[in-house]
Formats: sequence, structure tokens, C-alpha cells
Amino acid sequence: MPLELDSEDRRILAKRTALFNRQKGPRVGDFIVFADEVTRRIARVEPENGSPDRSVYLSDAYFYLSEKEGVLHNTRLHRPVQIRHMELTDKRRTGSAWTFHHGISTEHNGVNVEIRFRVYRCSELAPTV
Repeated sequence: MPLELDSEDRRILAKRTALFNRQKGPRVGDFIVFADEVTRRIARVEPENGSPDRSVYLSDAYFYLSEKEGVLHNTRLHRPVQIRHMELTDKRRTGSAWTFHHGISTEHNGVNVEIRFRVYRCSELAPTV
């Protein structure tokens, strides 16, 4: 039986979401709408040093809301897109993620959450794997 989000999980979610929302620039979990109207989510940003030649890798999979790192991803990625081809919109979109119930990292202890992510537009067509 799946675990249900309770008041303790909501408290943890609020704290982690506030920390996540302080991150500047494209973040893991944010959405990108491409020129062909395909939407994907950011799975990794590289390099992390703020270089103007940074790229984002994309995925359609699961995202984990961590305590300190924000949102993390760990499955197969699509080809990267350079950040310079992306523009932040004023839109936000609800996306799914998961975290550990009551913050306890143990097997079968995940709870699904919904949080708001930034939305970017990209001037390129959506890349494939």
C-alpha cells in the first residue's frame, strides 16, 4: 500500500521547496518547451560552475526532492541542450517528484509530491535520446 503524504511530510516538503526555490538559473526538474512544442524536464545541468556554455540534459522520468541538493534525477537522459538557447518564461508548472516519508531513508518509504517548477522556452527542436 502506497504511503500517504501527512502533516510531517508537508512540513518537510515546505522546507525543501523553499530551499529549492532559492536556486538560480535552470534547475533539475524544471520544464522546457521546445520549438516543436515538445515538453521535457531538466535532469542535469553541466558544468555547475555558471559557465555561459552550460548545457542541460533532459529526461521524462522520476525526480527526487532531497534535503540539501534540491531535486535529483537518476535515469536515462536525452541529448543535451545549451542553456543559451533557453529563455525563462513567467509561467510555473506543477511537476511530480518523490521524497522519503518523514525524511527517513529506507526501502519502500517514498511518498509522491507535487511542486511548482519553472518553465523555459527553447528555440531548438526537442532532442531525442
